[in-house]
Amino acid sequence: MSEQESWVDSEGISEKEKATLFIEEAKLIQNVINRMATNAFLVKGWAITLIVGVFVLKPEGHRFLIASLLPAIGFWWLDAFFLHQEKLFRELYNHQIIRRRTSFDNLFSLDTTPFRHVVPDICKVMFSPTLRTFYLIIIVLILICFWMTTPQNSVIPKCNYEKYICYIHFHVL
Repeated sequence: MSEQESWVDSEGISEKEKATLFIEEAKLIQNVINRMATNAFLVKGWAITLIVGVFVLKPEGHRFLIASLLPAIGFWWLDAFFLHQEKLFRELYNHQIIRRRTSFDNLFSLDTTPFRHVVPDICKVMFSPTLRTFYLIIIVLILICFWMTTPQNSVIPKCNYEKYICYIHFHVL
């Protein structure tokens, strides 16, 4: 046998065993891709939940802006990270599908390092159309809510609730 042949051929693995190994490796990579997609979906849900929680707590002044923008930007980056990882594993999957036709070396390797030059970096993924639209809408809504709740721009009428509560207590009851 020549040096060009892979270790699989030299070990004498049957075609059926090769097919089984190929399918198991493909399943492994597909499971990683599915986990990354699920994580990205869950991050979007957590982002909305946490930001709505900040709205419910109603911190005052610039605390509101910081308390809502920091999680939005943090979740935006985390979502981009998972999408970036998903793209890397998709490249690995495509490469392994083509490569397994001729060679079985580095079997079950999940090293995505060779594909880092093919997939856009995390900052570019952050500003992909889908993520940019989702998170910029959230950030714009946060800024609008901040602007609406500042005292000079408030659209919520100021009133003395204690006065009305006392009136209801003494005059109605």
